[in-house]
Amino acid sequence: MRMFCLGMLLLVGIGCANARLVSVDRDGGVIAVPSRSSRHLRKAEEIMARESPNGYEIVKEGEQSAGPPIEHRQTSTDTRGSQVLSAMHIAPINQRTTETTTFEERKEWWIWFKKKSAVSGP
Repeated sequence: MRMFCLGMLLLVGIGCANARLVSVDRDGGVIAVPSRSSRHLRKAEEIMARESPNGYEIVKEGEQSAGPPIEHRQTSTDTRGSQVLSAMHIAPINQRTTETTTFEERKEWWIWFKKKSAVSGP
């Protein structure tokens, strides 16, 4: 049961990563999606339609920073020599350690939209 609950929690968390409402006011708002995939864009359209019952107009789209960069570290050690010869003090063991650090910038696709006004009849 515990694993089931954990699995459901992960699925819910993954589902929330589709699209999110960054800001909204009476004139419009901003939606953020992880990428411009059709699945993410459909979710963004659902949010805009929900927030704008009279329709909406996309004003601008663009890539935005989604927080600090993600740091990746890789360490590798190259060992040369013989354990047996080293134990007998005949030949040393040489080790060379290399560490590489890279940074991946986190990006999101933002969509700015404007709400259409309700048209009143005569």
